[in-house]
Amino acid sequence: YNKLSLVDIINQDKIMQSEFQEQHDAIEARDAAELIDGCIDSLFTTLGMLQKLEGLKVNVNAAMKQVAMDNLDKFPKTEQEAIDTVAFYANKNVECYYLYMKEFDCYVVKDMNGKVRMPYNFKPTDLTKYVTPELLAALEVKDVQ
Repeated sequence: YNKLSLVDIINQDKIMQSEFQEQHDAIEARDAAELIDGCIDSLFTTLGMLQKLEGLKVNVNAAMKQVAMDNLDKFPKTEQEAIDTVAFYANKNVECYYLYMKEFDCYVVKDMNGKVRMPYNFKPTDLTKYVTPELLAALEVKDVQ
């Protein structure tokens, strides 16, 4: 990549959104083959965005590793933490339940739609250390938001 611009990033985002829409449309149409195609195309267009970020000197591998490691913190280690998390969401009118995952020796808290819910004490991932001057310049911003 020579010099990537905001236009390049916006265009890649539009391509990604189009593929995610195709995936959604395939689900709505109950079209299994198109769902597979849309899902794979969504992955490839997302990888294309990651390539663009790498071209802007972002250490994508390190950022992905940090996100993966931080995501492990989304699983309560103790039953009490799981119970407290269910109570935390109940106070927000979100019905949840927890399960013990023996193979991973941890708990998972899910809402009634099956979405994994973060523990009440979860700390979000901070990726600001991966923001490069090249990325800021491409996004036409002066400082990390």
